[in-house]
Amino acid sequence: MEHSSTSLFKKISEKIQIYTEISRIGEISRRYFVMNAFDGLLTIIGVIMGSFISGVDDVKIIIGTGVAASWAMGISGFIGALITEQAERERKVKDIEKAILTELDGSILEKAEKFAVIVAALIDGLSPLLVSVISISPLFLSLYSLLSLYYSLALSLFLAIFLLFIIGLYLGKTAGGNLIYYGLIMTTSGILVAITSLFIGKI
Repeated sequence: MEHSSTSLFKKISEKIQIYTEISRIGEISRRYFVMNAFDGLLTIIGVIMGSFISGVDDVKIIIGTGVAASWAMGISGFIGALITEQAERERKVKDIEKAILTELDGSILEKAEKFAVIVAALIDGLSPLLVSVISISPLFLSLYSLLSLYYSLALSLFLAIFLLFIIGLYLGKTAGGNLIYYGLIMTTSGILVAITSLFIGKI
């Protein structure tokens, strides 16, 4: 039984690797992850700053707002990527069919493109949700009276900006450039959102 499970896992892994190489979903997935994680973090920074400026003192409302915003972004990202990738990859398969004068229904190419659509949609949908939930996790300390609301908001803000820095490092590594430079660029964007939110809140 154990040998059978190992063999099945190996076959699935090999198939995923083949589909990934054929569809070239790896590069696209990285872009989707970075772009949507970035959007999710900036949204959460906006939620945190908005709650602070407006004087919201109910942590449940802040958590609910953050989770709702993250969920909406996740669903939007998933459906948007699903529709967009499906349309693009169906067109790609049809173009190849016209070029070789052969239908590709059930071919490994068609299966690889369908696999890519699902992977892209999942990454697009889950990335903003994941980073947003991580960012607001300190608020649960306040929910259970383990930390004051003020400090939990400050910690959430710091965590969101720190995650931006990590994403920047990842971008720098991917680009083969200066990791710190990319990290600081991403971090600066989060700080700018926080600062401008303060000014907007005073208008």
